[in-house]
Amino acid sequence: MTIAQSLLFLLAASSMSAVSVDAFCGSHPQDAAAAMLANQRTQRYIEQNSLPKIFAATGNVNIDVYWHLGSNATATSNISNNDIQVAMNYMSAIYAKFTTFQFTVKGVDTFNNVSWFNPHVSTTNEEEYLLGEMKAALRKGGASTLNIYTVSEIALPGASDTNFLGLAAFPSDYAAHPGQDGVIMRASEVNKINSTTLAHEVGHWLGLYHTFQGGCSEPGDYVSDTPQQAAATDSSLCPLNQDTCPLDPGLDPVRNFMDYSMDSCQNNFTPGQIQRMQAQWNLFRADNRTQTQPSSTPTPRKSGAAATTVSALLIGTAILGALQFLAL
Repeated sequence: MTIAQSLLFLLAASSMSAVSVDAFCGSHPQDAAAAMLANQRTQRYIEQNSLPKIFAATGNVNIDVYWHLGSNATATSNISNNDIQVAMNYMSAIYAKFTTFQFTVKGVDTFNNVSWFNPHVSTTNEEEYLLGEMKAALRKGGASTLNIYTVSEIALPGASDTNFLGLAAFPSDYAAHPGQDGVIMRASEVNKINSTTLAHEVGHWLGLYHTFQGGCSEPGDYVSDTPQQAAATDSSLCPLNQDTCPLDPGLDPVRNFMDYSMDSCQNNFTPGQIQRMQAQWNLFRADNRTQTQPSSTPTPRKSGAAATTVSALLIGTAILGALQFLAL
């Protein structure tokens, strides 16, 4: 990674939470420097391992999931076990069609704490402290365990949005902040039928950035086959011909789960995103994490050829067969 690329990433990561539309996602790396080093390691790992090879080395991955449902004296998450199962089935079906990740709910508990469930604070740091305190107190397992917390609102003062639908910790955060790991969801979003928000946030937890990370500038989201995108798509729209970076190859990846387009519009992860998620799992979340050294010259985000969004990839029947997302 060049000095210029490093500075671009640090700038983009520090402002990531401010780039949003219609109060969607508040996820951003806690430590931009650690994220930059994690990207170097990931790029080197991907350079050395093809996607079929990564799949073969990883095998089927079963991720234990724990849900923590919030409430206070006057309100609850109003989420039933059936609601959790419906949300998990929908999210799991998405990942089963693209990755080797499988999800198993191992436990559901509740907490009654007004400061955690419905925080009213004056600064972003205080909000992050309260939510971090909640996660540190309730979370179970290690880096490979997914903890999901439900709250009534996720309000980050000073951001362009006042109430996000969810936020997640990144794999690169775990080493320095293990107690802050997990996904926080607005309770009302869990009850929403066919919502892709949980799949989006778990994508962050597995190492993906927004498709519009960094705008039209390199290195963007560190995925070579997601066309560059200047800004998030409006979450009420599905503009298939949108092109916010007209000087770069490809239309905006509005059907991608890591954009903000409407739920019914989203239907794919690209092969590059799949490779990144599997690589980040092997490097930062698997119990037998792979040890590699960072590359000084990672592969650039875009190639000279036109980048296209791919919703189906044939990996080979010996590995996964045909990977194609069908309408759920």
